[in-house]
Amino acid sequence: MQLAADRRLWKHAAQLIQDNHRIISMDAKSAGYFWFDVWTGDTPLEAYIPEDKWRDMPNKICTIQQAFSNPEGVHLQAAFLHCPIHLLAQFLINNDDENTWIWCPNTDGKFSTKSVWLLLQPETSQKWAALWSPYIPLKWSILLWRMIQNLLPVDETVKGKGVPLCSKCSCCSNHQEESLIHLFFSSNIATQVWADLSLLLQFKNSEISDVADGVSSFLTHPELTTTAGRLKRCTFMAVLWEIWCSRNRARFQGNDMSVQHIINRSMLSIRAICISAKFQKIPQSWLATLRQYNSGNGNMNAMVPKIVRWLTPPPGRLKLNVDGAFKMTANEAGGGGILRDHKGNMVCAFANPYHELKTSLHAEALALRDGLLMCCSRGAHDVLVETDSLNLVHIVTGQLPRPWDLSLILQKVAVITNRAKAEITHVPREGNKVADCLAEFAFSCVHLNTWDSWANLPTIVKDTYHLDKVGCPSMRP
Repeated sequence: MQLAADRRLWKHAAQLIQDNHRIISMDAKSAGYFWFDVWTGDTPLEAYIPEDKWRDMPNKICTIQQAFSNPEGVHLQAAFLHCPIHLLAQFLINNDDENTWIWCPNTDGKFSTKSVWLLLQPETSQKWAALWSPYIPLKWSILLWRMIQNLLPVDETVKGKGVPLCSKCSCCSNHQEESLIHLFFSSNIATQVWADLSLLLQFKNSEISDVADGVSSFLTHPELTTTAGRLKRCTFMAVLWEIWCSRNRARFQGNDMSVQHIINRSMLSIRAICISAKFQKIPQSWLATLRQYNSGNGNMNAMVPKIVRWLTPPPGRLKLNVDGAFKMTANEAGGGGILRDHKGNMVCAFANPYHELKTSLHAEALALRDGLLMCCSRGAHDVLVETDSLNLVHIVTGQLPRPWDLSLILQKVAVITNRAKAEITHVPREGNKVADCLAEFAFSCVHLNTWDSWANLPTIVKDTYHLDKVGCPSMRP
């Protein structure tokens, strides 16, 4: 017999499955439900119909085939009246003998129990995931976990558990009550340590007002997925560990806490991690710092800067550079592109704002589509196309599976690519600066903007255009 908690879990899972699936209809003759199935857009069309209209709607379970078979019927007319028109003008079809069931949380559209399990997890699980990594010593992770949970036995915490004691910190000359925030972030010792490492970590200890929130916020920062980011995370955790160890030696062995001792031991640990975990492309700033703490013969791989410049196409051919931009916090997106000849002269350019996007890849795909459409409208063929989105290049060239939610756009891209005989390749961002500026400019646009002369380009784009034309290089770290 199922327990009540198990029944609630299965009901929650069933609701998640219902809310996170959709169908791709075989065509307008689909047997899917016109109002209740998610076959176009992100929600059932029933959600757009006012309650009074829906109450009087006949045959609410009509199929897609039934609705489209009668253009003057009440269902299609109600949809045209109340639903966004683009939902009915364009929707995905698979040109197959039956509908395709899509699981939205996975980019390939295939259902997995793992994705349901992840949806069932509380949002805080992402915070804990940042603590654990194969290259991070387990003792560091456990220490930070205890800090976040307020389980570290500093005086304030012990007193809070009902144990009476007189508190005196070991980290200041004028001793204060020992608390988590004082010991690790606001004491004399901690302030000097964080000040010495501020340029490397980009961290201000003075901004920490709550230990749990401050530690979690730093560890879950999106930039910490790069090599430099991993080094920041490791160093942050190493410093907290060494402060704790130094405090214990001061309290139980009578050894004074030392700023330099904490930093030295932290950086030696980071150097050891770089060598054992084989970190690649370590930035020069980190490499120079870590070399000061050499305790062995291990070698670390430096990130060697590269010179990148925009290259002109061969004579007789044109090159299209496109880029998409996406701001998740502001829910803004835009795309831009420029078509140039073998002398670097501009043929045409565009900037287009996009709305209601969810990912940067979506913006990149729309920019590629708009750039190819611009080429076709100008009669340009045999075009070289460059984008700085490596994922997009891998998708359009078949090296990665096509995300189901971009299928309509990518189908259009494939058709135009064949028509224009375009060749799509990847270029570093430093070689795609004009398109990047156009995509950024699109944020300030209300609608599609096009230019036929470089003289009319926005100032922020014009300067970069001239630098590209004279072959001015950029440094890629």
